[in-house]
Amino acid sequence: PQIPEGMPDEKLSDFRHAVRELFSDACEYAKQLPIIVTVENFSVRKIPYATIEDIKYLLDNNPSLMFTYDSGNFPLAGVDEIEGLKAFLERTVCVHLKDLARTECGEIIRNGIKYDSLELGGGFVKNAEALKIVINSTKIISKCQSIITPI
Repeated sequence: PQIPEGMPDEKLSDFRHAVRELFSDACEYAKQLPIIVTVENFSVRKIPYATIEDIKYLLDNNPSLMFTYDSGNFPLAGVDEIEGLKAFLERTVCVHLKDLARTECGEIIRNGIKYDSLELGGGFVKNAEALKIVINSTKIISKCQSIITPI
């Protein structure tokens, strides 16, 4: 869900609460199934899970909700990708690495700047640093092992 255009500030709290409730309902339903519900950081600030503060709100209010880290989405939302990874490392169960570069004809546009997706290592996203953190994190591996159960 996106924040509707022109939504008054006094309604944003209600909207955030409604999104939290959607994730809460999904997590409750998932308890009956062998699945993990995750929230991925999004690249558009209108989405109520693009910033560290927004994701923290969702995770704090949904204890069984886990995190999917997207290395390219954080910088597109104006958030440092390493800071974002470290903020939710203990709740990370999936990692999506991608790379980006500023271009003249890119299809991804944020704040008037055009970007293109590239092969890993071809752009500015700090994927090598993120991958080292993930590889050296026993938190991610142990969390996945404790959540996944055979059908």
